Amino acid sequence: KENLCPDDTFLWVCFFCNNQYRIKDAGSQVSPQELKSTFEHSLEQVGQMVIMLNDFFDPLYIDRAWCIFETYICVTKGLPMTMIVPPAAQADFKRKLDNGVGLAGVQQKFEAIDSKHSRSTKPENSQLIHDLIEQTYGFEAVNQQVKVQLLHCLTLE
Repeated sequence: KENLCPDDTFLWVCFFCNNQYRIKDAGSQVSPQELKSTFEHSLEQVGQMVIMLNDFFDPLYIDRAWCIFETYICVTKGLPMTMIVPPAAQADFKRKLDNGVGLAGVQQKFEAIDSKHSRSTKPENSQLIHDLIEQTYGFEAVNQQVKVQLLHCLTLE
């Protein structure tokens, strides 16, 4: 879609480079500030982010603590983001748009982003992200910025 040269295109996958299990289970306590610095540095090095949604109407991404946090870091750093979805989800979205029900449903779902109640596989990781957000940016700021950015990405699709 972007006409990128495969020889010059590289993917950085967050769970390989910033393994959330390793960060939390390394035997040492990771402070919210250390976590913030780690993600900021890694995302700045990459320079952009691809957001992979499973679906437009019930995306798992917007309920995940790590995903919301990473999106917010990209927003604060001014890093470009691209949203991708599987072809079947794109077709379903376009079909619902043609029927006049698509955009309002998607917008309503994205507007309900709630970083304070986001989750991760391990509850202690959710708590770590929640503490970080609460101690640095605040839940409302994160929610607002992430929802605006995701809705912006959606309009580019």
